[in-house]
Amino acid sequence: MFAKKPKTVDTNQLNERMEKYFLVKMPDDFFKFWSFCSSLNPLNPKAALHTLDLLLVGPFDVIDGKLKDEVLDSADPASILCYYRFFYDVPEFQTVLRDTKSNFHIGYFRDSPSEMPSMVVSNDPDKSCIINPLGDNIFSGLLAFCEDLKRRRSEKDDKKANAEKLSLKIKAYAEKNDIPLVNNNMKERKKKVVAKTFHGAGIVVPFENDVGYRPLPENEQNLKKLLKKIADMPEEDRQRSKAYESLREIVNLTNLANDECDFGMALELGIDLFCFGEECYHRLVSFTLGTAYELLDRHQFGTIIEAHLANRRNEKLMKFSIKGGSTSA
Repeated sequence: MFAKKPKTVDTNQLNERMEKYFLVKMPDDFFKFWSFCSSLNPLNPKAALHTLDLLLVGPFDVIDGKLKDEVLDSADPASILCYYRFFYDVPEFQTVLRDTKSNFHIGYFRDSPSEMPSMVVSNDPDKSCIINPLGDNIFSGLLAFCEDLKRRRSEKDDKKANAEKLSLKIKAYAEKNDIPLVNNNMKERKKKVVAKTFHGAGIVVPFENDVGYRPLPENEQNLKKLLKKIADMPEEDRQRSKAYESLREIVNLTNLANDECDFGMALELGIDLFCFGEECYHRLVSFTLGTAYELLDRHQFGTIIEAHLANRRNEKLMKFSIKGGSTSA
């Protein structure tokens, strides 16, 4: 019996669909990675990384045919934007791989929806909001994941051996197909980061002649203490408290910064509020991030954050279903 030959992928046509439904286009390495996984498992490329408990998800379901146009066209657009969006995933983060036994996931990170991703990152929402940079593209990112896995596992662990085997396959495929495994783009982005933010990956905004960003008046530690103090109060006492007045002053400063074209300040505050994770800040997240994304001409991210906030739950795992369609994970 002959193995099923993987179907060819029309990247231009697929990217038009990606942008239509997910509001962003996918980079070349995304499509090359599908070809790589098809070479590993022609019958089921999405499960090609099963030995490491990783599954191809999200936009890969469009290539796979699980998310057909008739399903997506009849679905709630908000549910499409939340498809494989985890609790702490900021709009800049787009999941493409997930651990089948936990909420750990890997995805692309881009600073603007009009740009291709600057890096591949990971997050485990059961642990924290921290975003861990892995590599410039999905190949170098997965290679870094494998190297980390090998360091953490014992010699007798099957996953260590599986990670070693996959590392060799990635390197061979990358060399044959001229895919860079160095992480120069990630290093260059790091130089452009104007603020760390709670998730650690930082933010990049246009910044020239000291215009584009100004720091928040509180450092990370003090801001977290302030937000926790407010969140721990009875709901009826929050807005009358001195702590909330302090937060209101910070918000007013971001509004002033916006008036003077320092849009990065509102972006930083909005992301910090979102990453703090408390529902009591969702309206403020919507306001600060919505405003910042609009002023930065990143309105697609504004649409994504609104969809996420409307569907966000206290549990760390989002419900991966397309409402109005007929598919679920």
